[in-house]
Amino acid sequence: MLNSEITISIATDQHGSDRETVTCIPGQTVLEVLQAANITLNATCGGRGTCGKCRVLIEDSDGLNYRLACRTLATSGMLIIANEPKEMLIQETGNGLSHEVDEGGEGYAVAIDVGTTTVVCRLFDLTSGAVRGVASSVNPQVVFGADVMSRIDASIAGKLTDMQVLLLDTLRDLIVDLCKAAGISLKDVVRIGLAANTVMEHIAAGLPPDSIGVAPFTPLSLFNDEHHFKELPVPVWFAPAIYGYVGGDITAGILATAMDKAARPQLLVDLGTNGEIALGDSSGILCAATAAGPVFEGAGIHFGMPALPGAVATVKLSGDDLELSVIGNEAPLGICGSGLIDIVALLRNEGVLDAGGRMVDRTELSEFWAARSGEENGVKVIYLTLDHSLYITQIDVRQLQLAKGAICAGINTLLEKLGISTADIETLQIAGGFGRALDLKSAAVIGLFPAELLDCAVSAGNTAIEGISAAMLSSKAKQRLGQLTELCTYIELSADARFNELFIEALGFS
Repeated sequence: MLNSEITISIATDQHGSDRETVTCIPGQTVLEVLQAANITLNATCGGRGTCGKCRVLIEDSDGLNYRLACRTLATSGMLIIANEPKEMLIQETGNGLSHEVDEGGEGYAVAIDVGTTTVVCRLFDLTSGAVRGVASSVNPQVVFGADVMSRIDASIAGKLTDMQVLLLDTLRDLIVDLCKAAGISLKDVVRIGLAANTVMEHIAAGLPPDSIGVAPFTPLSLFNDEHHFKELPVPVWFAPAIYGYVGGDITAGILATAMDKAARPQLLVDLGTNGEIALGDSSGILCAATAAGPVFEGAGIHFGMPALPGAVATVKLSGDDLELSVIGNEAPLGICGSGLIDIVALLRNEGVLDAGGRMVDRTELSEFWAARSGEENGVKVIYLTLDHSLYITQIDVRQLQLAKGAICAGINTLLEKLGISTADIETLQIAGGFGRALDLKSAAVIGLFPAELLDCAVSAGNTAIEGISAAMLSSKAKQRLGQLTELCTYIELSADARFNELFIEALGFS
């Protein structure tokens, strides 16, 4: 060991008993040490010290205290207790669509959806088309930030290879676990397909996404090709992207929803980091990204988290109490996107929020809500639990307003560009990582989409995994997915004056 190195201990269990000794260089932050040790830690702001999500328990000469990993320097003899995010609980990964299967197929295929926050893998029997297993994980790149811009910044800072290796190692681990559970060998896997947003596909392929971060947001590749990785048993086929912020996750979603074969206009909205929207039918499809941000995946929300065990997925008013539905039936640790939408809709319906999104004064509230109203660090909050351990803040509401305003404005902009109205839409499909926990009525209340579309809206689950699954099971479906970009027209909204007007109009609550 060089004299300039120091030794610290890392534990990933809450008791600090399962320890690993590592060396690091003086001046490194605890977050950097954990990244080097391949330990996933939520750092949604990319280590800028603004989100407060990378809190870890540290024991050193000052005692045992919680600190922010990105703002704490590693010191000799330090013990870091960092609980890694729990494995994601898969509820429903899509519509459970029946997929066409190639005749005479042998072996197994894996379909992969790489989200900015989570990764999902499905194992298929190519003979029958049967699903043999589903595995998922937090995207380990969250240590570099929650959104695609944080990942682009990390790439520019020289972390591209680190991010790629983290992802590929995770994918291999998930596939190995699936094979073991199915009683097959890794060598039995003969096809792998991957769908993701354009930035995630670049990082997975080892291509710098840097150019996507600046106008005109041009990607180096639109994929629809195979990539070879030493970590995986066969080449991986990447679903085609449409442009910088409309990627293979949306083309896979278009395939899954059969929008490209529809006789009447269909609308697909993906509640991911980019807030991607597709509108059209068999004659043509308009696509856009709304830069909604990772709010729906829990980032930027005080108690926000992805749809993992411990996340509040739904919130209902039950008599004289709030009924919280928690993923995994565990004690509530935070709030995922569907839960956030539920609570804000409830607060609006109950008059706790005014039309502008302001939390009204306690004196104007009913006894029920007055008892749950308070302040934390000078910010108005509504407590969701009697012990005040979980709450939603005024800032959280504002963050959701920005995200839902962007989505709704994007929908209205595309409707205008296509020259149609909401009455012309046959189906609105809402896709998202929180599956079918999304209450569509709550989504309509907050203005996530025009209220007139509620009657034709459906919660579609994970359409990206459905689409890439279809492509792995059927050569015809794969060919169809590969050709979808010819039907799609990309619309850039960031400099669109009409979008900006509609965005301002969509910020409030009706």
